[in-house]
Amino acid sequence: MNRWSQRCYRYGPAVALSLVIPLLSLLPARFFSRLAGTPSVPGMDKLFHALMYAALSLSFYHALSPRTRRRPAPLLALAACASIYGALLECGQGLLTHSRATDPWDALANTAGAFSVILAIMLGTHVLFSRHE
Repeated sequence: MNRWSQRCYRYGPAVALSLVIPLLSLLPARFFSRLAGTPSVPGMDKLFHALMYAALSLSFYHALSPRTRRRPAPLLALAACASIYGALLECGQGLLTHSRATDPWDALANTAGAFSVILAIMLGTHVLFSRHE
């Protein structure tokens, strides 16, 4: 694998999700009503938010160097960055669109998704209990 391919493999998912999430967040609400077609399941919107931000945090984790992945502070920082990104996009929905509104529960679901995957990784790899920092 050449250097360009390695960089695309390492950073591509984070860049792609960082671009797709705002696109989905700022689409008009009518797009999602047509997409659903049938009555939605209660809470499905929040689950979708949590899964998208879990995927974003996971893609950020994938972009980290193996050495950095073993330290808790950078992992928690990337989950915090994903959460802040989600909160800013939620504010943007209210400010930049006419058919969408800011929903603090969506921002909370974003945060839950971002941190849950990172905490699971930390517990699974014992980073939470290491003495690196």
